[in-house]
This record gives sequence, C-alpha cells and structure tokens, in this order.
Amino acid sequence: MAKKKVKRELTEEEKKGKAELKMIKAEEQRKKRILTKRENLLQSMRTEELVTKNNNYKVHTQWRELMRQGKVEELKKTLIPIMEKYENDINKADKTIHHFGIRLQEADEQYEFAHYNHMQTINALIDLHHTRVQIMENDFLKHLKRLENEFNTERQYIINMQNTNERELVGMMKAMEAEFKEAMNEQRQQFDSIREELKNKSTEEYNVAKVGLESQVEDLENQIQETHKTYLANTEAKTIQFKAMVKKDIVTSRLVEQRMRKLIRLHEALAYWRARITVNTREWEAMNKALRDEKDRINKHYQDLKRSLNRMHIAEHAKLRAISKASGEVMENLKEKLGLAERILSLGAVNKKLETEYDRIHPQLISEEYPPKQKLPQVSQNEKPLPDDAYDRANPERMLRFTTYALDEFGQEVSEEGYFENLNRRFNKVMLEKMAINLERKRLKEVNFHLQKRLENYLEMSPMIKQRLRAANVMIDFGENTPPPPSRCH
Repeated sequence: MAKKKVKRELTEEEKKGKAELKMIKAEEQRKKRILTKRENLLQSMRTEELVTKNNNYKVHTQWRELMRQGKVEELKKTLIPIMEKYENDINKADKTIHHFGIRLQEADEQYEFAHYNHMQTINALIDLHHTRVQIMENDFLKHLKRLENEFNTERQYIINMQNTNERELVGMMKAMEAEFKEAMNEQRQQFDSIREELKNKSTEEYNVAKVGLESQVEDLENQIQETHKTYLANTEAKTIQFKAMVKKDIVTSRLVEQRMRKLIRLHEALAYWRARITVNTREWEAMNKALRDEKDRINKHYQDLKRSLNRMHIAEHAKLRAISKASGEVMENLKEKLGLAERILSLGAVNKKLETEYDRIHPQLISEEYPPKQKLPQVSQNEKPLPDDAYDRANPERMLRFTTYALDEFGQEVSEEGYFENLNRRFNKVMLEKMAINLERKRLKEVNFHLQKRLENYLEMSPMIKQRLRAANVMIDFGENTPPPPSRCH
C-alpha cells in the first residue's frame, strides 16, 4: 500500500513568506487595476476635453449671436425716431400731392368750361358771318341783274340808232352817187372838147418843146431817179411805221370807247360802295370799340390769373425742393446708420479674430482673471512639499468628478440642470426680434417704393403744368346764359 503523504504544518516564517507573496500579488493586481483605471480616465479626459472644446465653441458662438441680436435691437431703437420722421415727411408729401391733384382737377374743369364757351361763341360768330355773306351775295346778284338789264337796254338802243344811221347814210350815198355820175358826165363832155382843142395845140407845142425838153428830161430823169432812190431809202421805214400806227390807232380808238363805257359803270359802282362803306364803317367802329373793351377786360383777367399761377408755381416748387431736401437728409442719415452697422460688424469680425481661448470661454469677464486661482500653502525648506493633488484634495467633490463643469458670473459652480436655463428663452427672443426686423424692413421698402412712385408721378406732371402756363388763356366768361360744358367721363 502506498503511504499517505502527511501534511506538514508550515512554520511561522513560511506562513509569513506565503502571506507576503499573496500581498505582493494582490498589490500587483491592485496596481494593474489602478493603471487600467488611469488609462481609462486619461482617455475619458481626452474625450471630455474634445467635447468641452466643441461645447465651448458652440456656447461662444451662441453668445456672440445673442450679442449681435442685442446690438440689432439697439440699432432698431435708434431707427424708430428716424422712421417716425420719415413717415411724417411721407404724410406731408401725400397731402401736398393730393392738394395738387385737386387743384389740377379744378383747373381742368375750368379749362373745359372756358373751352366750351369759347367754341359756342366762335360758332355763333361763324353763323353771323355766313348770314352776312349770304345777304351781301343776294345784294350783289340784284345789282348784277340790274346792271345786265341796263346794259341790254343800252345795247338795244345803240343797235337801233346804228340801223337808223346806216339807212340814212345809205340813202345819202345813193343820192351823192347819182349827182356824182351826172357831174362826171358833164365834166367828161367838157373834158373831151377841151382835150381836143388842147391836143391840137399841144401837138404843135409838143413838137417844139419835145426837142428842147428831151435833153432836159434825160437830165431830170437821172436826177429824179437818184432823188427817188434817196427818198425811198429815207421814207420806207417811216411808211411802214405809219401804216402800223394807223392800224393801231383804229384798235386803240375802239378800246378807248369800251373803257370809257366801263369807266362810267365803275364810277357808278364806286359811288354805291362808298355809301355802303360809310354805313359799314359806323357799324364796325361801334363793334370794334365793344370788342376792344372786352379784350382789355380779358387781358386784365389773364394777367391776374397768370400772376396767381406763377405765385402758386413758385410756392409749390419751394415745397417740392423742401421735400427733396428732407428726403436727401433721410437717405444720408440712413446711409450713416448703415455705415455704422457695417463698421460694428467689421469690428466684431476683427474682435473675433483677436479673441483668445480664455476670452472665448469667458467673454463676459475680459479684464479680470477668471476663474480666480487659489493660493497653495507655501512650503518651507524644512517642511516636505505638498503632493500635486493637494489642491484637488482641498475640494474633494471636484477631485472625484471626471467631467467638466460650468461656473456662473460669480465663480460659483452651476448645476447641470441650470446649464441651458436661459438658452431657450434667449433663442426665442432672438428669433422673434429677427422676424420683426425682417417685417419692418419689408414694410419700409414698400413705403419707400410708393413714395418714389408718387414723386415720379408728380415730376411727370410738372411739364404739363408748364405747358398749361405757356398756352393761350381761354378762360373767358361770355355771360350767364352760356350753357354749361359737357360732363367728363372719369
């Protein structure tokens, strides 16, 4: 049989060694656990640092947005009096434009009324002129008919006288021809007897003188031919001119007779028209005097209206200049405010670039050192230095915390429930103010657009007013019986 091993009791030294070995193993395990926990803690601290950095960035960004919203609210408060002044100016401009519109409408109505009266008067004058022309035409036709009757009577009388004279002259010519024939026969008989006697005498004398005269005749013929040639050369042009003048004298005498008769008729017509001119002159002088008085009255009325329109134009021009000046001042003020806001935003951007990490974490405490550092107890040369975790041991709660924590403005720690206590309230306030600013900006744009349209319409109306001032004045009242002008269709 195998012998059983007898369990030997350990000695005190062996027990101590075994206990020390167990303690060493336990210590090693404890150190391993501590190292593992420390590594985990360091890893969690690094992760927490990253999370803290991101959260600080987000909180700082949100805080800057809140600061911007506060600045926007402040700028909005400064814009309220400017907006009120701008609205007052717009109301004044609207009233002025409305007043001008009413006055322009009244001027148009007066113009149409005067134009209607003027056209009625012109139509009456045209009818009167046509009536007078018709009367004058009837008088002319009557006078023409009377002259035709007189001319026909005179023509018939002249024709009868001509026929009578012609018959008398024909009888006288026949009687004279008979007497001339008888006298011619007697003279012919006497001539024949005397011719026979003279023929006998002349034959003798002829024969005597023939010889002496032939020589003279030849000389005289030569002289006569030369003289005849000279005479013909000198008198041919005068003869032709004389014949032409004789013919012209016949034509001229006939023309003189016709013109004499025409001159007599013209003298009669001249006397008639002189009488008519005298009568018409009296009538037209009275009418011209009345028209001249009416012209003076209308001219005076026109000058008064022109002066009043000039005064009104000067006053309205001054008002328009004041409105334009006020609008320019408002635009300059708005531009200054816009420049100020842009400078604030640019300075904010520069400030953001110049902020440090500590300023980003604590933007409300820039001039102070925050959080305040606690002084560690000084260690003398004889005393041992305190360990590194002495500060944490003074605050055991912080020493046991492995996450970041927040502090209020007094340096006190804030609980986790109060981290985002005011965030939602501030966020809602910021969003509401942003919405209000957008609505106000939209309303101001619409108001500015309407004001610009009204000013453009007013400036477009100015040339029409100038044209009305330059146009001829037709605002004439011809009496109470003048019918009213036709109504306009609006």
